[in-house]
Amino acid sequence: MPALGIDITDLYISENTCPFEGCAYGEWHVQKETIIYSEQSIESEVLGKLEPATTVVTLTGNVHVVPGKAKIIGEPYHESPDLDPNKVVLILDYVGEGRTRIFQDGKFHITKIATDNSQCKNKSDWRRCWVKIIKKPSSTWWVKIKYKQSFGWVLIHSGNIKPIDWFS
Repeated sequence: MPALGIDITDLYISENTCPFEGCAYGEWHVQKETIIYSEQSIESEVLGKLEPATTVVTLTGNVHVVPGKAKIIGEPYHESPDLDPNKVVLILDYVGEGRTRIFQDGKFHITKIATDNSQCKNKSDWRRCWVKIIKKPSSTWWVKIKYKQSFGWVLIHSGNIKPIDWFS
């Protein structure tokens, strides 16, 4: 993938993403009271609230990732052959089929990689355990919704809204 010349060490935004396999946008069920924001920030203007036992039309979403960091300690999975073993790998977002987006030297790669050291304890998964995690990635998921005659953003957390899962 091409180099982007960007600094993503503090925050990476995976745009237009539904972050799990089978995830789809459409009518979702509100489980808990949820605040609607004007922007993808809890610091932005509050537009309103979604009430439990209602539905909301979701349009798209962005996953905000504070990248994890990993040190290469073994042979990288075959989908990432040109990684420099002497440089840190930034771990970004899950993209499906057991693969995660990573970043090193201005290039994105999609590969199998551990995102937490506990995934490699007491088992040897050579496809993922070729790194030692220095810092785990963390993320938040913002979803754009249709709200009245406009649009807003909700932060998906703690089961506040139930997304569509085509596989369940």
